[in-house]
Amino acid sequence: MLRCLGLEATAAELLCAGNPGEAMGADKPLLAKYANWFNIGHDNFEFILDFGQSHDVGVEPIVHTRIVVGPAYAKLLARLLNDSLGRYEEAFWTISDAEGEER
Repeated sequence: MLRCLGLEATAAELLCAGNPGEAMGADKPLLAKYANWFNIGHDNFEFILDFGQSHDVGVEPIVHTRIVVGPAYAKLLARLLNDSLGRYEEAFWTISDAEGEER
């Protein structure tokens, strides 16, 4: 169980009742964008997550999405992603690090 804003929920419940393709209460479909480039920055009050596409080494990536969250939500996102990766690896195979990517 995860606790957020005083509410308890499982990771699956937080991910739209097990269907991450549907937004809770949304009346239109979500727009999906592919990302193979990520950058994360922070200050005292928020985390800034940039998502984009990089096609060639040495060429600036095309940043298409920026998400800004508070520290508690950044930690929740990290936990949800880690839990999901664990379930994926249990069901399929171990994921290796992306080759040639910065850490």
